[in-house]
Amino acid sequence: MPKIIFIDAPTTPQERIGKLSRIINLSRDRPHLGILTLAAVARQNGWNAAVVDPYPFQWTDEAIATQVQEFGPDIIGISSHTLGVLNGNRLAGLLKERLPGVPILNGGPHATSAPADTLRECGNYDILVIGEGEETLLELLKALPGRPLEETLSSINGIAFRAADGRIVLSGHRDNTQPLDSLPMPAWDLLPQYPFLYSPSLSSGAGSRPTGSLFTTRGCPWNCTFCDRGVFGDRLRAFSARAVMDQVLHLYHVYGIRELMFGDDTLFVDRDRMFELAELLIGAKLDLRWECMARVVDANDKLYAAVKRSGCFEISYGIESAVDEVSQNVAKPLTRKIARRAVEITKKAGIRARGYFIFGLPGDTERTLQETGHFILHSGLDDAAIFACTPYPGSALYERAHEYGTFEKRWDKMNNVDIVFVPHGLTPEKIEAMRMAVMRKFYVNPRFMWNWGRRLVRDNGWAELGRRAGVYTRFFGHMLGEFVSGLGRGA
Repeated sequence: MPKIIFIDAPTTPQERIGKLSRIINLSRDRPHLGILTLAAVARQNGWNAAVVDPYPFQWTDEAIATQVQEFGPDIIGISSHTLGVLNGNRLAGLLKERLPGVPILNGGPHATSAPADTLRECGNYDILVIGEGEETLLELLKALPGRPLEETLSSINGIAFRAADGRIVLSGHRDNTQPLDSLPMPAWDLLPQYPFLYSPSLSSGAGSRPTGSLFTTRGCPWNCTFCDRGVFGDRLRAFSARAVMDQVLHLYHVYGIRELMFGDDTLFVDRDRMFELAELLIGAKLDLRWECMARVVDANDKLYAAVKRSGCFEISYGIESAVDEVSQNVAKPLTRKIARRAVEITKKAGIRARGYFIFGLPGDTERTLQETGHFILHSGLDDAAIFACTPYPGSALYERAHEYGTFEKRWDKMNNVDIVFVPHGLTPEKIEAMRMAVMRKFYVNPRFMWNWGRRLVRDNGWAELGRRAGVYTRFFGHMLGEFVSGLGRGA
């Protein structure tokens, strides 16, 4: 039986969240559902598939290469976002030394958005998979292993590769037409110790319950200029409510999942589907709670009452800016009034509301950042996170960022924390100082700390608060430290 192994490109907590890695432990992150689905597709079609997810273990390249060599694959696939694409190429170089002649594929958002640049910068990748990978993978499995003829590869839509003369060949575009319900469930069984090596973040979830994650849609109909939609496109497609419920029940009964994160930005776009899923969850009477992302324009009293009954405890919103002109600059179709209303509807339903924001968007000034900061502090949000504006390859802003400010095109710094883009009139120091000032005011105050501790005790008892006490001490200590040092900076 031929063998294929899928690897999530290695990254470190320092690379992912910068200096915050000193206080927040993100070494137990959610698994890469994309490569788990690809592994399930390969296995369904007669291949022996394996998965290497190095992040929870923080394996070195040597440790990863040893596992791959022991498996003895005929094909190697590495998936990477922009942040990890260079790390993946470094790992691919080591794998070529250990397993010469084994083709190495690379796929994911970065390869899709910048295929020519990726092949030029990353000489150890043989073939890039562009866009959704399932159907393309099946064609590659027939053409590989070995060294297929150039014309054979050129006939496979959705890939990029180097021709014999060094030219970069981009094959035809592959449309995203595969019905999502036809896909197999992600191959969670290929992860060692799943789900016990994965847990929610500092502020999200309970922390003590076995935790899983799902994506129920692909594609986004919005056109925000800082976002890349290259992989799944701008046409929304969704798993049916019944197919989602089948995956939920599988995670619940087979893996003991008791807390679930829906990672879709667009979970509530199809309101009828969400009502149906909520009713299925209510009818199943599971000991399960769940959180999700949502668009503020989709907030709805009746729907939120239903999802609350089905176990929803928190909804996160990508608000980005509370200044309407800034939202318009990045083609974000929302207003401060709509965002505030979404928070009110969420809280009214008894669901926690979290907001995600971006400091340093095109058109941001000290005044607009102050306005957004005021919204964060006074809108009733239960949790908030502020990121740096990162114009990713494939986004409209990536090509036009120089019109709005200065942009350092460093793939290895594109983590939404390191500041690579600075609008005209601002500095990296000012953006960071204002970001930290808002976060200090939000988190380091008696009311928030009381509500946070009470929430943990209410949901999980005193033991959970004690279990996470060390994390909280580091977090609040860091915030207080930043406050003291900020006095000298005038922050």
